[in-house]
Formats: sequence, structure tokens, C-alpha cells
Amino acid sequence: MAGTDRLTLMEPDALRPDPERYSFSWPPEEERTRLAESVARVGVLRPLWVREEGGGVTVVAGHRRLDALRRVGASSVPVRITDLEGPALWDLLLEDHADHRPWNPVEAGLYLRRRTADTGEALEGLAETVFPRLGLAPRPQAARDALWFAGLPDPLRDGVVEGRVPSAAARALAGVPEPEALSVLTWLSAWRLGGNRFAELARLALECAWAEGAEVEGWLRAEGLWEWKGTPEGLRAELRARRFPTVTRWEGRFRRVVKDLEVPEGVRVEAPQHF
Repeated sequence: MAGTDRLTLMEPDALRPDPERYSFSWPPEEERTRLAESVARVGVLRPLWVREEGGGVTVVAGHRRLDALRRVGASSVPVRITDLEGPALWDLLLEDHADHRPWNPVEAGLYLRRRTADTGEALEGLAETVFPRLGLAPRPQAARDALWFAGLPDPLRDGVVEGRVPSAAARALAGVPEPEALSVLTWLSAWRLGGNRFAELARLALECAWAEGAEVEGWLRAEGLWEWKGTPEGLRAELRARRFPTVTRWEGRFRRVVKDLEVPEGVRVEAPQHF
């Protein structure tokens, strides 16, 4: 990697953040809290990366550390000034991030968005060399889910990195209009669901709402399911009863008949799958 850098101390106010261009870090809330506490206690152990551009000094890596330092009133900030630009700079930022923690899906998507916007590179050209370093398969379509997660509102990005939104959510909601997808994500992020259960509940809710020509959030509220206080299994039963009323009634009768049979212990009676 060509280029030179030098280490120095600078005043916080002399540094110009540009998070919309360079920042792609999106750690879980607990990690942000630990960072703030660590900075308040011992300061910054890893220098920020900065570039001299446009008559000032722009932060290219370390926006959260700078915010934490400013909050505790730090008088100086350790920085490394680099003269790299373009793809070489973004390779540096990739390595800097990977050196201290793994990538999550939101960060991988934000990195690709920021990099391609800044350099004009195409995703196809990054697939074999950059994607594997982000934890993605080396093919262009492998970035689809990460880019989708990166485009979510901040609270839902938090849901992804904290495990309340499963990685399968992007595939489960592919093709769903954005307002409806955001409603489903907000609703189901109350639980830590596995991918299959998330996909099933999302599909049932959307099918029920659309069958009545309604938006999913309005339908869920009208049915008393938007702020469901029970278990995910109970929610599934409620949705299936509305989506498949005939099948649900038949299943109920079948269970009652089986109970009345008083079959011997160890004998299991089941209806054919999808009867």
C-alpha cells in the first residue's frame, strides 16, 4: 500500500468529521457505551486516521472516538495523518476496522456504500478482493443483504447488530414495498426470532393484511397484534387462525378427536402434513 503517514496530537476542534462520506462503524449499543466509558477512563489507545484536504483536517476513521473525546473535554487527540486517497485509502480503512473487531452486516453494507460513492468503483470489481475481507462471498450478489441492512433507519440498524433482526430478514422481505417492510421489521424486532420463524410471521401478517386491502401495521393494530404481549408461538397461532380459518378449525377438531380416543401411551396420531 503506497503512501506515507505521520503520528501527532491535535486539538479536537481542529478536526473536521465527515461521517456521511467516511463513517461505516455501527457497533451494538453496549459496545458504544463501553467505548465512552473507556475514553473517559483512559483516553484513546488507537489514533484516529485523518487526511489533510480542503484546507482542513478531515477524520476518515474514528468518528465515534472523536465524539467520545469531545464529550469528556479532551484537550488533544492522537491522530495519524495519511496522504492516501481513492481505493488505497479505503483499503486502509478496511484493514483498520478489521484489526480491532469483526464486521457486522450493517457495517459491511455501509462500507460498500461509502466506498463506491467516494471512488466510483463498481461492486463487481470489489467482489473477489474486498468482499471476503468483509465476511461476504466473492460474488456481486452477495452484497445485496448487507446493502439492504445499511439502508435501514438507525433503530432498525441497531436491531440487526444486536440480534433482534435476523440476517434472513433481508431475504424474507425482498420485494416487499419499503413502508411495509419497515413496519414488519419494527413489529418483529420485539423478539429475537430465528430466520425461519421471522419469515413465517412476516409472510402471514403481510398476506392477512393484503388480503383485506390494508397496510400491515394498520391491520395488526386493528387485530390487536401490533403490541402482542404473548409468545411468538402464540402470535403464530393467532395469525394462522386469521390466514387459514378453515384449516385452523379442522386442526382444532382433530386435536379434540385424538384426545377423546384415549390412545395408549407412546402412540402418536398425526394428520397428514398440509392436509
